[in-house]
Amino acid sequence: MSLSHVFKPIRIADVEIPNRIVRSAHGTSFSWGPITQRHIDYHLARARGGVGLTFLEAASTHPTGLPSLASLDDSIIDEYRKLMDAIRPT
Repeated sequence: MSLSHVFKPIRIADVEIPNRIVRSAHGTSFSWGPITQRHIDYHLARARGGVGLTFLEAASTHPTGLPSLASLDDSIIDEYRKLMDAIRPT
């Protein structure tokens, strides 16, 4: 069985994924609040390792939510932008 297709790009709607290696969402528990540099470094390491598509961990949208990332208001937009800028394929 050949796995050569795993390393070929794939298009999903208007987005081209550089390969078919997908990392599913999972909790890192790096913080109980905003995205930290530790989150960015963690996801960047996986992107550099060859992951073509990453699903981030769950994020709470209410202060009583359980997930570790807090997306409670628009103040997190710049943090997500910084993360995306770091891991976006070049």
